[in-house]
Amino acid sequence: MNVPEPTARRAEWGLLLIFAILSFGIVMGGAFYYRHYEQHFRAEAGRQLSAIAELKADELAQYRKERLWDAGTFSRTRLFPVWCGAFSITRKTPKRCRSFRSGRPNTW
Repeated sequence: MNVPEPTARRAEWGLLLIFAILSFGIVMGGAFYYRHYEQHFRAEAGRQLSAIAELKADELAQYRKERLWDAGTFSRTRLFPVWCGAFSITRKTPKRCRSFRSGRPNTW
């Protein structure tokens, strides 16, 4: 009968213990790295989204400013009441006003 010697058995357990400790260390190192990467990824995504939101808010404010300027310009134009003046009388949209709204005002 082959009975392993106690020193051989102790060496086997020692190697198994070293393997288990190294495996546990590799798994824990990977978990810590993943957690660190996830935190930085989320923070960077949050910074990008807030930058996009700020740019979009500025863009909308600029768009509103331009439309208000356009409205002010049209309200000061002398031909605008002539183009759409019949609307207030007849309550029907005249052809001149429809063409103005479509972006192609009629030239008379």
